[in-house]
Amino acid sequence: LHTHLSCPPPPFSPVPNPEPICPVVLAVRPSMRHRQPPREESSRLRRHSHGRRQHDRSQPRPFILNYRDVGASMQACAKKPPARVLRPGLLLRSAALSRVEAASEIGNPKTIINLRMSQDRNAFGARMHDVPLPNTDDVYTVSSPRVQEWLKQIFELIVSPTCQFPVLLHCKSGKDRTGVAVAAILVALGYTDEDIIRDFSITPRSVPEKLRKSLSLLRNPDILKAVLPESKRLSVLLTTTSVATQGKPESNPFENGVPIDIPTRVPVTYLDQKSSRALDVDLMEKHGFKLEQLMELAGLSIACAMTEKYGDLQKFGNVLIVCGPGNNGGDGLVAARHLWQFGFRPRVIYPQVPPKKDFFVGLLKQVEELGIEVSKTLPELGRYPLIVDAMFGFSFSGTPRSPYDQFILTINKCDSKIVSVDVPSGWDVERGNVTGLGIAKPDMLVSLTAPKLSARKFSGRFHMLGGRFVPPAITTKYNLSLPIYPSSSQCVEIPHISEATGVCTPVTQERRQMKSELGSAVSKILQSSTL
Repeated sequence: LHTHLSCPPPPFSPVPNPEPICPVVLAVRPSMRHRQPPREESSRLRRHSHGRRQHDRSQPRPFILNYRDVGASMQACAKKPPARVLRPGLLLRSAALSRVEAASEIGNPKTIINLRMSQDRNAFGARMHDVPLPNTDDVYTVSSPRVQEWLKQIFELIVSPTCQFPVLLHCKSGKDRTGVAVAAILVALGYTDEDIIRDFSITPRSVPEKLRKSLSLLRNPDILKAVLPESKRLSVLLTTTSVATQGKPESNPFENGVPIDIPTRVPVTYLDQKSSRALDVDLMEKHGFKLEQLMELAGLSIACAMTEKYGDLQKFGNVLIVCGPGNNGGDGLVAARHLWQFGFRPRVIYPQVPPKKDFFVGLLKQVEELGIEVSKTLPELGRYPLIVDAMFGFSFSGTPRSPYDQFILTINKCDSKIVSVDVPSGWDVERGNVTGLGIAKPDMLVSLTAPKLSARKFSGRFHMLGGRFVPPAITTKYNLSLPIYPSSSQCVEIPHISEATGVCTPVTQERRQMKSELGSAVSKILQSSTL
């Protein structure tokens, strides 16, 4: 490699008795830092008035620092591959992306996990997640609780239902933080320390002895469990049956970067009505939350979800928000205020005047002071491409009463996009629109805290989750399994789930049966040679 590049090899500590490296690994892109271009190549770089070098687009792009496909690298580095090997094309690694000009240069990742303290300027069309570790922490000391929590966040993002592959991990140099994160993944997948060290040593200026100490700590079952509690799910997502152990390659179950028919991809909890009410009570009585606080956070998440999916203000600027008499209507009033702040032009329909609760009077006053029109009857709906259905929530039962029954009939006849809050109005909280008197076809459903069982009947385009405030004690008590919120976002999208798969864990009598079915499905996947 260094003869081909006409430059001296970079200094690094080799592995004792190293195995020969396959040509596949030698094709890995080398470090720009260690490649000194010939003098005649300097004319290919143009210097602008501000002094920054820019690559001449007529010439080939330079290599990206420390970029490689971890799966392809491990195929060459693993002396004895595990029973299930890491698939090439799913897990990528590199240094900072400042030199990257096109996604194709870094393997067209669908998800980028940035491990640096500073943020990336360009996501290249991928979903970006920032999981920084302060420079004051020694990343190789995986016994540190902060390092363990950092690694756990990375793993939770990878196994999250919203994560799309390929996934690119990167830090500033692509050596230390990226190296430890990739090594921890390889440990969980069953690779030996020597195989991991061989891959790690490819990176210039890496110090294998530092990583060796980290690997010995990661072999501790308690540390590995704290870092990666769901190693089986990670194995299902990233691995395939080893050719060496099965005698034949396995067909690739990934299509366009998204796994097909793997139940563990959507481990989302769906709550019944009783559990939803109990959870709300626990939040306020045992965990110090107030109703006004929960309503403010819920309304903000609704506005954020709508802005994310309907951010074209020229097309969706006019929003009609139909509010009911209860807490769902309060969420709508808060959402109206935030939508106004985001640049939308909301109008509120609120028949319950004066409000039943005192703090609802304050919510209504806040809306009116922004100049938002509030009325009791529906206007001509053709002027409003977006309608927010905030009439009834998870406490609803029976059939809609006047005037909301007429509101629902009128809304169902219009062509506007409908955004339902928590539960589409008129739906049974657990069985869906069984009476046929509810909102017929909402385009978006914003579930709050956790989706309700009726959300399994939702067939619109966008199912969003909002209410980023659930404490760990609530998560444990109600056995909640929810998607990971990206970065500082107040909402996250929930993938559509086929009801026939049984991939949910409602807190009801069905949970044990579904858990058994899910275990059987995963067991069959792990035992079969094809998916």
